[in-house]
Amino acid sequence: MPNTSAKAGKHGFPRGKQGRPVSCYLCRLRKLRCSREHPCSNCNTRGIKCSLYGGDDDDSFPPSGSSAPSHASPVVEARNTDASLFSDILERLERLENVLSTQTALLQNSDPSHSPRHSREWQTNTSPVPTSLIQLPRQPTQHHLAGDVKRLEQVSTSHPSKSFTSLGSIVFRVRPPPPSTGPKTSEHTFHSSGGQNSDQLVFGIWLPCRSEAESLVEQYLNNVSYIHHIVHPPRVRNEVAKLYTDLESQCQPELGSAILFLSLLASVTYLLDTEDSDTELSPTVTEASEETLSWIRITLTVLNQLQSSSLCSLQSLQAIIITSFLVGNIEGIAQRFRTLIATALATARELGLHRIDHGEGTETTEPPAQDMVDVEVGRRVWWHLTATDWLLTRYSGPAAGVYTVHPNHMNVKKPQNIDDDDLHVDGLARNKAVSVPTAMSYFLQRIRLAEICRKAVDHASLWSANLRGANYSNIVFIDTELTVFSNALPWFFALDNEGSDRFFQLTSQQESTIKVQRYLINTTLHTQRCVLHLPYFARCRETCAYAYSRDVCLDAARSIVQAELLIERDMLPFTKVRLKLSASLYGLFVANIIFFLEASFHKVSEWPNGLRSTTKEAFRLLMEAKRSSSMAAKLCETLCHISEKNKVSLPILHAQNSPCDYTSTLATGALEDMNTSHGVAEGREQNQFSMNDWADSYSSCEGQDLFDPLAWAQSIGAFEEYQYL
Repeated sequence: MPNTSAKAGKHGFPRGKQGRPVSCYLCRLRKLRCSREHPCSNCNTRGIKCSLYGGDDDDSFPPSGSSAPSHASPVVEARNTDASLFSDILERLERLENVLSTQTALLQNSDPSHSPRHSREWQTNTSPVPTSLIQLPRQPTQHHLAGDVKRLEQVSTSHPSKSFTSLGSIVFRVRPPPPSTGPKTSEHTFHSSGGQNSDQLVFGIWLPCRSEAESLVEQYLNNVSYIHHIVHPPRVRNEVAKLYTDLESQCQPELGSAILFLSLLASVTYLLDTEDSDTELSPTVTEASEETLSWIRITLTVLNQLQSSSLCSLQSLQAIIITSFLVGNIEGIAQRFRTLIATALATARELGLHRIDHGEGTETTEPPAQDMVDVEVGRRVWWHLTATDWLLTRYSGPAAGVYTVHPNHMNVKKPQNIDDDDLHVDGLARNKAVSVPTAMSYFLQRIRLAEICRKAVDHASLWSANLRGANYSNIVFIDTELTVFSNALPWFFALDNEGSDRFFQLTSQQESTIKVQRYLINTTLHTQRCVLHLPYFARCRETCAYAYSRDVCLDAARSIVQAELLIERDMLPFTKVRLKLSASLYGLFVANIIFFLEASFHKVSEWPNGLRSTTKEAFRLLMEAKRSSSMAAKLCETLCHISEKNKVSLPILHAQNSPCDYTSTLATGALEDMNTSHGVAEGREQNQFSMNDWADSYSSCEGQDLFDPLAWAQSIGAFEEYQYL
């Protein structure tokens, strides 16, 4: 057999020890695995001419018949394989299209009241990303088909069904304007049948007249929205206007816009100050409370209908967040609140908000936002939920020490520090400095605080129930992070008076908004510091190693009271309703408990005048909160009971003629008005936390001059469920 310098490979490329490479030029350049056939699979896929040396000719390859007649067979076989794959993809595509069309027809026929508007909404909210909105590189036809098949397969894995819908259908009607005299009706719903030939139940909802609705929306945007700024005011106004236009035209409105409006009604009603209303038809405190609960129940009912029908939209997600805010303030961090937050996170992921900045080709059930308003509002919504998830890890309960949103599982930029007027469909204004007050200033500071809470959770067993197993150096480390955060707050959020002379630069609405947000961020921040050090403060009597915790607790408690006094001095509309927020109540609770522990360690007569004055203000605020909070009344009752039992002198302040006219007395003197045996017996049945809840904390104090504050302070976990962030 004659010797040759290069032998032919089994797929057509010549092999040789010296001269000839075994892979084509492209595979060597890109470091790809070459199939060693002519043309190779990599070059064939990319539409590039295959050659050994990158030239324009094919002289580097041997003739197809020089080595063996089998040289051409791999190419033909590969082409046949591509044709077979192409045919298979077409067959799968046709089969999936038939399934999808059948499914759509069944859904439309299952509900007689299914209007064309609903059909479009379902298709928008459950269809894959439109091809026109995705910028894909040019690829061979079979790769385009493979992408279409993949998206259709994603749709085919979801089968929304009307069978799980609890209500037949929801109908909205506009209530006529209320009469000038006479009582207002508080009934907001009605029920009827679907018609003579239908046994379907119709759930009807009465909405306020258009003028009243527009007024309520403005109240929300001016007095509530800055607490959780997750909406774009111009969009909200337009959606409410469109809602009423549809109702006036006898058209069924979009369910997402309707449920968002319902949540706004509940929110405004909850934070309504009935004392400042001059109209004769203004509701009393009891009526406002009942109306709030009524709107919340209606909103939750419609939300359940929305989830059953697999209709999800950004508006419905915003409604879930607003409703969870109300439920959290009414019930605390209970199961219903946690369920709403979990539902909101799941809905946000369905909408693709967790990867809104991921780029092209996102695999979500919602098309990407078509303008910058949707993008920026989506970021606000996602980061609000993320911050809430991280902040909840700091409080006792099932969610303690656990968060569900991991930074590595999201790709969302933080919202920009801009005002709503700077947000346009075609783009955003330039991001402003942190020192410039905007509508997003508080929102961004809340995110920073939440990141510290997440960092604290990541530090091992910091929140372990076993206090002695916690590493005190970790406590100091997290406190340092909180201190740095406090010192870095912009001038308009600082509690000192250094920036007070600069408020004249703001409009009246901006000034009131900033002052409320200053109160909220400082109350939340210093409550975190108190809770962080409170167990060690209770043990500082055992060892001086925890003296730092005592100093931090007293300083943070002073800051909480200072924030309360500032918002009280400003006399804003928010001032009278602030204690309806569980975050405000919780901060006031913790501050009073810290002062109580300090009184158990040191006689009040030995306190500095400043601390004594701050303590008096704290107890005055707590006693005033009794009028609007049963929990505040129970805490006052419990503090007085323990003070009397253990002979702890405590400055209790009670109002006589006005909120500012009060006198100082000892706890034993105030018990005659607050803690009669008859009143305590009745309170045990009506309040969630009875005296029995505290029995274990002070039962061992019988016969002692001073009770052990460690066990009592650990019962602070009972109050932690009443904090919402």
